[in-house]
This record gives sequence, C-alpha cells and structure tokens, in this order.
Amino acid sequence: MQSIKQQTGINLHSHRGRHTYATNLLIKYGLGEGEAMKLMRHRDRRSFKRYTNKKEIYAAQVAIL
Repeated sequence: MQSIKQQTGINLHSHRGRHTYATNLLIKYGLGEGEAMKLMRHRDRRSFKRYTNKKEIYAAQVAIL
C-alpha cells in the first residue's frame, strides 16, 4: 500500500477497503448485518459496526423512502 501511495499520491490504507466493502454489503447488495458479518469474518457486532459508514447507510435509507 505504501508503494502505491508513493507512486500515485493517493492516500491508501487497507482498512478503507474493508470500510467500503462493509458499507457496500449493507447498502448496495442489501445484505443483513448477520450475513455481512459472516462475509467479513466478524463475530462481534461492535467490531463490525466500526467498519460500516453510518452516514452513507442513513443517506441510502432516506433516499429509498
């Protein structure tokens, strides 16, 4: 990741991908928390919640209504 950051100037971090993945599982693919947690290999709901972007989830829910 550091090498890509140096070559492109893009500030990359491996956990950003996990955040995006978790949020997409819930919003884009409409999975429930339990299913998403299994795919991300999380057993604890609190640790899973750290990876979901709550603002994006709320905005997506409001947009659907």
